[in-house]
Amino acid sequence: MMAIKHFLVGGAVLVAMVAAPATGADDQRPILNTLREIYSTLRVCWSPPRLDKARGHLELSVRLSFRGSGEILGEPFISFETPNVSEEERLAYRISVAQALQRCTPLRFSKGLGGAIAGHPMNIRFIEETPKQEI
Repeated sequence: MMAIKHFLVGGAVLVAMVAAPATGADDQRPILNTLREIYSTLRVCWSPPRLDKARGHLELSVRLSFRGSGEILGEPFISFETPNVSEEERLAYRISVAQALQRCTPLRFSKGLGGAIAGHPMNIRFIEETPKQEI
């Protein structure tokens, strides 16, 4: 079954068709028990875009909330981006974060964590540190 997901990226909504997540006894996703595990899981899932020239440092923060079931509640919002980035770079990074959220959610929360964070906004920082290339 395909579902439509919306991701707000810097004022624009990214709409994507994604497969509904697998559920049931064969689900191999780990059960998350802490906020640290949520942050770590999402960062590990993210793959920075491959660009011709590495910028050296780029940071993007996304504000989002989860349901107790691990699904994203509402639309993620980009709350910070490294300034002085070209529109091409900015779009590439926004798309890569939206793709990570598509791939990795819904997350599997323990009952306690799901109940504690449901509906509460959180900010996830995605940071790329690459050696700067000479021009």
